[in-house]
Amino acid sequence: MLKTMEKILLAGIGALSLACERASRAVNDLAAIGHATRWEAYRRFEELSARGEKEKKHLQEYLLKDVLAEIEAIKERLARLEENLPPSGHQQTKI
Repeated sequence: MLKTMEKILLAGIGALSLACERASRAVNDLAAIGHATRWEAYRRFEELSARGEKEKKHLQEYLLKDVLAEIEAIKERLARLEENLPPSGHQQTKI
């Protein structure tokens, strides 16, 4: 479960990074063909980049919360299993 969440987080971060790169290219292309000045293009890119960073942070916090909840559930399960173990040094007999 944790590996899956880690992969989802990394995929999300990778997608945001790719989107940021594509936005940068698109903004530069607009500036190059005269649809926006370099300053307007830069400002728009900064807005898109800031929004992407905000979304990335939100995704990380969301997944971190899920991972921490999963860790707590595993700890609780482990504690219950440990309660059912025989005392240390005690050998179980096979039936």
